[in-house]
Amino acid sequence: MRLTATTIRLQQCLVVLLLSCWHPLLFASDEASHLASTWSMLLKRWVATVEEGAVSRVDYAAAEQDSDELNQWLAACAQVSESAFNEWNVLHQQAFLINVYNAAMIQKILQRYPKIDSVWDFGRIFNHPFKDRFVELFGERMSLDDIEHGMLRGDPALFDPRVHFAVNCASRGCPPLRPSAFDGSTIDAALDEQASIFLSDRTKNGLNRSINRLTLSPIFDWYGEDFGVPGLKGELAYLSRYAASLGLDDDAVRALNEGSIKIEWSDYDWSLNDSSLAEQPAP
Repeated sequence: MRLTATTIRLQQCLVVLLLSCWHPLLFASDEASHLASTWSMLLKRWVATVEEGAVSRVDYAAAEQDSDELNQWLAACAQVSESAFNEWNVLHQQAFLINVYNAAMIQKILQRYPKIDSVWDFGRIFNHPFKDRFVELFGERMSLDDIEHGMLRGDPALFDPRVHFAVNCASRGCPPLRPSAFDGSTIDAALDEQASIFLSDRTKNGLNRSINRLTLSPIFDWYGEDFGVPGLKGELAYLSRYAASLGLDDDAVRALNEGSIKIEWSDYDWSLNDSSLAEQPAP
C-alpha cells in the first residue's frame, strides 16, 4: 500500500503522541508542531489566496477527495489528552485550537458539499453549524462555538482579540483562511499578519476621507468588547495600531483615538468561500 506524505506525517504524530505519554514535557512542543506541519500540508493543497492574501478561496472539491486525510488529522488531534494539552505553553495551545477549528469547519462544509451555498444552509435553530457538537476533543464532543467562545475567547490565558482574524467561518465575509497552519513558535507574528491582511481589504475596511467615515467589518460590532473597553472608542483605539493597514494618516489616527470618526459597518457576505463559485463584483 502506497502511503501519502500526509499519512506518513500523521503516523509520525501518533508516535510523538505515544512518546509524550512517557515524557510529556520533553515531547510537548514536538507533538504540537507535528500536528501543525501536517495541517499545513493539507492547507497548501486546498487554499488559494489572491489580492496579497486579503482573499482566500477553498477548493472544497479537492478537500472532499482528501477527506480521509482530513478525518485522520482531526482524529490525531482527538488523541491529544487534556492533560497533555495543559503541558503545552499558551502559544501552542492557541495555535492547536485555531487549527482544529478551521479543519472542523471544512469538515462540516463537506457534510453537504457540493449542495451548499452558505454555512447557514445547515440551519439557524436546528442543526446550527456553530452549535452542533461534532468535534471530538479531549474526550468530549464539542461545537465550534465551544472552541472559539468557550476556550479561545472564554479562557483568559488563551484570549487574544486577534483570534477573530484567524478562525474562519467558511464565508467570504470572514477574514481569509490562512494557507498554512498556525504554529506556536510563530503564532504572534502570524496573528499580526492576519490582522493586517484583513484590515487592508478595502471591500470590508477602510476610510472614506471625503466624508470622514470609517467602514469596518461587522466583526468589530459583534465583538467590540474584545478589542478594548466596552463601547466604540475602545475599539477604535485598538485599531490605531493597524493604521497603515487601514490606510490612515496621522490626522486620521488622532481622530480615531479621540473617537471622532464616523463609523459604518460593511455588509457581511455569508456565501461559501468556495473556489469553484464565480466571484461577485465588489460593491
